[in-house]
Amino acid sequence: MASGRTPLPFLALGVLAFLLAVWAGLLRVGWPWPSPAAGLPAAHAVLMVSGFLGSLISLERAVGLRASWGYVAPVASVLGSFALLVPPVQFLAPVLLVFASGVGVALLVALLFVHRTPAVALMCAGMASWLVGNLVWAARFPALLAGDALLWWIGFPVLLIAGERVELARFRPTAISAGAALYGLAALFIVASVVGLVRPLPANHLAGAALAGIAVWLLLFDSARAQLGSAGLGRFIASALIPGYVWLGLGGVFLAAPLPLQGPYLNDAMLHAVFLGFVMSMILAHAPIVFPALLGRPIPFRRAFYGPLALLNASLILRVAGDLAVAQGLREWAGLLNAVALVGFLVVTMGSARSVRSGPPAPA
Repeated sequence: MASGRTPLPFLALGVLAFLLAVWAGLLRVGWPWPSPAAGLPAAHAVLMVSGFLGSLISLERAVGLRASWGYVAPVASVLGSFALLVPPVQFLAPVLLVFASGVGVALLVALLFVHRTPAVALMCAGMASWLVGNLVWAARFPALLAGDALLWWIGFPVLLIAGERVELARFRPTAISAGAALYGLAALFIVASVVGLVRPLPANHLAGAALAGIAVWLLLFDSARAQLGSAGLGRFIASALIPGYVWLGLGGVFLAAPLPLQGPYLNDAMLHAVFLGFVMSMILAHAPIVFPALLGRPIPFRRAFYGPLALLNASLILRVAGDLAVAQGLREWAGLLNAVALVGFLVVTMGSARSVRSGPPAPA
């Protein structure tokens, strides 16, 4: 990282996009609250996928590679998401988001030149899924909903996180056949995403099966189960990862469900199982490891981290139950508890960071 440059302002932009995405989600689920912009509810997916996840992941990669040029990715991603909320400049959104994800791919390619492993290649595939999803979405602009980009946007965090977990466990021996199975499942998901551009229904069945398979693979071969017997941060990480893998598998089952079993809110249940249950669990699990480099100070692990994690899982169970039962009241209150869990995670993380009054900053 360039001398004197701190990633904190870039992280703050991503957090603002995250808060707007949470507010948009509450409006979409039915809470009749004021909206700072007319297009906010429709921009929920873009704010969460690109404004928050895209900016956070690309910022993490830029910091890890010490690549100052990579900082344009989180900035462009957040600004592109915000542009959707301002009609006079809304036309800039697809341009900025495609550019941001293109820089994100360049960051992962740069990482691949340093670590030429199948796991990093899988991470590259995840980042490329963000780029392709943004291109597909941009081709249908000014429509703001995900549409055909949905599977690609799902593949973005799922494939990238799966690759990260394999890369983190590279010193833990895994059978060659097991590794080949994971990469085969990832390839199946990518094929399904391509098919989804012309045949959405069979593509969803294939993609759902791939997601469920990746979840089973992670449950069987990831190091999380071994960490359950540890103490402190190790046990917390495992307590976040394992339910996250279960949610990913459940999201795959929902995505692959045949037409007779599909209800009006099954897609909502699938999306929140993947993005809240899996992706946010992964962020909670890795926050005490990743965020110190982004905040410039250590984040001591505290038992208070279990609070948002437990509330996230409990409220998501209620959310999915409300979706499957078509119970609007339950959906609304569960959605509100989802938001409380996510904001509570931010509060606990920042409180833990602020508790460190002295000492050298965490290395970037």
